[in-house]
Amino acid sequence: MAKGDDIEVYTVYRFAHPALYAAALGALADGVTLNQNIVVGFDIFCIVHALLHILFIKHPRYQFNNPFSWTLIFGAGIAGGIDLMLRL
Repeated sequence: MAKGDDIEVYTVYRFAHPALYAAALGALADGVTLNQNIVVGFDIFCIVHALLHILFIKHPRYQFNNPFSWTLIFGAGIAGGIDLMLRL
């Protein structure tokens, strides 16, 4: 793939990310509400995912160093943490 193609694919991927998460959660719904265990598991995933990004932020190949990526990654981690605290 050419460098321009990589950038286009990455742009589509990152803009599709929130929609993919919403679709995954929606697919797990029982018609009215999500299963509590699924939501707690997803909250934990979002928190761990954000923590892993923090852990690897200084790695030479780390590429998620723009405000848009940080908003998605750390926004999900913070939202997962808040939701988890409210559920426990």
